[in-house]
Amino acid sequence: MNSLVLIGYCIGNFAGPFVWEAKYRPRNHPPWTLIAVAEVVACGILIALRQMFANENKRRDELERSNASQDTVFDHVQIKHVNADGVVEMRKVDKVRLYLSLALSMLTPHRLSWILPT
Repeated sequence: MNSLVLIGYCIGNFAGPFVWEAKYRPRNHPPWTLIAVAEVVACGILIALRQMFANENKRRDELERSNASQDTVFDHVQIKHVNADGVVEMRKVDKVRLYLSLALSMLTPHRLSWILPT
């Protein structure tokens, strides 16, 4: 997306001097008309992109809701936790915290070990 903006900016900077010619003075109607048309087209493109992104987000939300009840891959994930007394406990990991726990286990492998269901 950023590359498209940069390309449009470069094309506009290149074409600009060819539009502002002395023969259009004093009112410069063609250059100002071109600028107005370009702004309207840009607004139309932005509105179309916004609508496309909103539709895609709705589709993904519906897909996530429909798959949420079917997602049982990580239902039985537990971590081994050693208390201050030295007692080892198995704790179930909520799906919401699963990725955070995975990141912590990668950072501190001596504290957490994963036991995945077979």
